[in-house]
Amino acid sequence: YILYEEAVEKKMNEFFPFAGQALGKAAELREGAYKKAEEAGDLEAMDEAISVDAPTFAGMAFMTAEMFNEAAEYFEKALSLNPNDSKLWYYKEYSDYRSGNYEEAIRSARTLEDSFKSTDAEVFKILANSYKDLAVAADESGDSQGFLDYRSQYEDAYRTYATYKGLLDDTPELLMSKAEEAEEERRRRQRSGAQ
Repeated sequence: YILYEEAVEKKMNEFFPFAGQALGKAAELREGAYKKAEEAGDLEAMDEAISVDAPTFAGMAFMTAEMFNEAAEYFEKALSLNPNDSKLWYYKEYSDYRSGNYEEAIRSARTLEDSFKSTDAEVFKILANSYKDLAVAADESGDSQGFLDYRSQYEDAYRTYATYKGLLDDTPELLMSKAEEAEEERRRRQRSGAQ
């Protein structure tokens, strides 16, 4: 309640972190009540403990505040209560991607694709970008095989995105490793020197 009062006093753009904290605390309290009811075998109390979707509300508040690690954490908690909610999987994918947790974003996207048969272009756009960012990271760390694997997955995810988006051209942006770029530059210089 004190966090809520503080949030009301802040400007609206500062409200969401406070709201996320308050709702996060509510989620923790409800989670504790759920566990106690579960241990006691009290189905009615278990239903009551999860009747207010505090983890989802906390995740939404943190996501709006661009606190993506926290948002992903609460969407994960919400999914533990309701794993069949495709919107929660999407919010988790988005939050994980924005926080740089690309492997988790990929896991959520694959769940949306496999379990929910998603045709939402945005799911695959985030998936493609996750693979692309992992390919770049692999290249920067000197993992050429990792780069090639992630690039291939990026290209496949991009084509799926383009198909669901209805784009006429489904060709992904050319993604080259540093070694490929150096070789391309060497060839370009060689061609311009021969002329």
